[in-house]
Amino acid sequence: MFAQRAAFYTTSAMHQDKAVLDRLVELAHVQPADRVLDVATGTGHTAFALASQVREVIAIDVTPEMLAEGEKLKAGRGLRSAPAGMRNVEFRIADAHDLPFDVATCRRADVFAGRGASRAAPGAPAAGSSSTIAACPKTILSM
Repeated sequence: MFAQRAAFYTTSAMHQDKAVLDRLVELAHVQPADRVLDVATGTGHTAFALASQVREVIAIDVTPEMLAEGEKLKAGRGLRSAPAGMRNVEFRIADAHDLPFDVATCRRADVFAGRGASRAAPGAPAAGSSSTIAACPKTILSM
């Protein structure tokens, strides 16, 4: 299902809503040295919103077509040639349990509620404690 809709996610107004993305970045309380794990990244809009604020963003998804669209979007935005703060988004298929992180985000995977949020929460914190945000765009602006 997601493979066939990957291109839609790239241009979807809902997925690139600046107000929602800005609020998520605010709620994440990220620090410049943080390694962020963006679970169910889709085409990477959340990862891109966080990239300039942190050391590294690992954007994971289970759908290769989503990740391919994310790479295209990254190239289209010129992120490959941008300052180091924007080249730090890496797309990959991975298990959240296997990746160290300081902050984990999961913006649009509310369809995985229970499974997705609980899988990200016990991740292996890189240094100190980890924070997890699992937010649906319908509620994030009121948080």
